[in-house]
Amino acid sequence: CSLATRYPPEELEFYLLDFKEGVSFAQFAPRLRNRRWLPHARLVGVNINTDREFGLALLQHHRYADAIPHLEESLQHARAVKAEVFLSNALINLGWVHHWLGDVEAARARLREAVKHAAVPDNRESLGRALEALAAVDVNAGDPELAAILFGAADGVRRSIGAGVWMTDRGSHEQTEAQLRTQLGDTAYTAAADSGRNLTVDQV
Repeated sequence: CSLATRYPPEELEFYLLDFKEGVSFAQFAPRLRNRRWLPHARLVGVNINTDREFGLALLQHHRYADAIPHLEESLQHARAVKAEVFLSNALINLGWVHHWLGDVEAARARLREAVKHAAVPDNRESLGRALEALAAVDVNAGDPELAAILFGAADGVRRSIGAGVWMTDRGSHEQTEAQLRTQLGDTAYTAAADSGRNLTVDQV
């Protein structure tokens, strides 16, 4: 973990997967009662030896359809142990996969559920990711005004905790912003995004 002392989470991310029957990586995961976690840990998989392909599929970003059953299994694990942080991020991943596969309704359903679970433990970093993913879905579905509001809300959430866009999310972030500016024009985009930034977490 010496790299974690040299680079911020926005520039370095860890995918920690344990395919043996252990919990050695659990200490790096965020928990409500333990603030001593590793913010660079994008994914912490513990005790996933029952499905090795689950971990591998998550890292193979272009095998979207193949990843779905493994991501669904991760949801079941998260629900079983009531791990809201992991559940919200697993839902975000599934939302993106459905979006990339062109299933708008499935993407929206997963991402809206992610927003709900991310808000419960006040996990604002995940909340920002879920809102921005919803913005990407909506702009591609033909609702750029709502998308701009969600995009602004995501930015407001991140700013409230001094967080930035995750390194792995920067490509989609820039693409969504460019689409919004093109479809709405700079003035309308700025107005809608500003209204989103002014929303409270409860209003989101």
